[in-house]
Amino acid sequence: MKKSMVYLVVFAVGFILPAFGVTGAEEVERLAAPVGPIPEEVGGAAGPVVEEAETLFFPKANFDGNGFGDLAVGAPREDVSGEAMAGAVSAYYWTSGTTAPAAGDYWEQSDTGASASESDDMFGLALAVGDFNGDGVFDLAIGVPEEDWQGPVDAGIIQIFYGVSGTGLSLAGGQLWHQDSAGVNGALESGDMFGFSLAAGDFNGDGYDDLAIGVPLEDAGATNSGAVNILYGTSGGISATDDQLFTQSTFGLTEGGDEFFGEALAAGDFNGDGYDDLAVGAPGDEVFFEDRAGSVFVALGSSNRLTVAASGYWWHQDSTGVAGASEAFDGFGSALAAGDFDDDGFDDLVVGVPYEDLGNPVVANSGAVHVLYGSSGGTTATGETFLYQGFGNTSNGFEEDDQFGSSLAVGDFTGDGFDDLVVGVSDEDWNTIVDTGMIH
Repeated sequence: MKKSMVYLVVFAVGFILPAFGVTGAEEVERLAAPVGPIPEEVGGAAGPVVEEAETLFFPKANFDGNGFGDLAVGAPREDVSGEAMAGAVSAYYWTSGTTAPAAGDYWEQSDTGASASESDDMFGLALAVGDFNGDGVFDLAIGVPEEDWQGPVDAGIIQIFYGVSGTGLSLAGGQLWHQDSAGVNGALESGDMFGFSLAAGDFNGDGYDDLAIGVPLEDAGATNSGAVNILYGTSGGISATDDQLFTQSTFGLTEGGDEFFGEALAAGDFNGDGYDDLAVGAPGDEVFFEDRAGSVFVALGSSNRLTVAASGYWWHQDSTGVAGASEAFDGFGSALAAGDFDDDGFDDLVVGVPYEDLGNPVVANSGAVHVLYGSSGGTTATGETFLYQGFGNTSNGFEEDDQFGSSLAVGDFTGDGFDDLVVGVSDEDWNTIVDTGMIH
């Protein structure tokens, strides 16, 4: 990961969580509903939560090639021309010495010419930034996981806007991808939610960023077991020529129902070999008979695309050295992020566990975060950091249903060369306001 100082930008932040404490049938119904995958409350009504706006910030992205960081914001619940939660995306461009953006763009899906803005599409639910065509200007990938495409409902698509030097993101030459696109593994099916999560990184080290696409409700061996498509960058942009499809069977494990493999993604060079690696969250994974305890899988980058190592690719709370224990409905892997927090040249992996129960007596769903550090051998639990509200000098103690770790963000906010971590607490009660949320 290249380093530069970044600034945290917070607007109306929505959180996407895995819906636990409900039956598989209820989860499918919820995920098919117009509120995205994965949950509102544990043990309560289901619904991935996307609140008023899912805000994503990429201050290291430079969409117009002027050397100053720009910003992309997704608002998947934006109502467009009477179409509820059709979604919208904005981009803001900075120039020298400005604290406010000098220019901006706003897009609805109908602006792309590829598809109309329709109710519940959730255009902009996921965003990823990378230089997919290697021209030195960043490009933007946009997830539209509830798009009804060519018949199948909530099959999902992604769209890519390419950055142009001196101009910014452009619709000209943009791309639209789905699981019936030529060369893409899988098939266009109702309810798959292709594009629910995205991550960009140069997985094969060829100088072009590549794109990982989460399909958490893909039926890959079992209902809603989940999958991830990886499309590779070229001089012409994203291509399906070397497309890969990863499921839990790729890692030698058997798929189970409602595991939601691919709900969360993070890219980083965890072993410092110059190739970005990919972490995949499966927060519904059953671990040693603990239903929806959750787990994370790591695939390693190489000149031959992403590969699976002989060991060290499967992480959960029963892994040696990892704090806590795998327990039903913990949701380990609901959120992921990567950054070099100790500035040793190896990216580290952050794992959100928003439904972790802490304390004695137990405080349910208070939430926690694990930091697994990078090394020459990849991610390791040696020296692992276990975070929760009340840890160190974090304000406020852990409380029931706070869901600390429901979202994560990384950046060098102080400019000291060490990446910093922001943790979302989606259901924190602050003063007298219930579930208002906060960040640390």
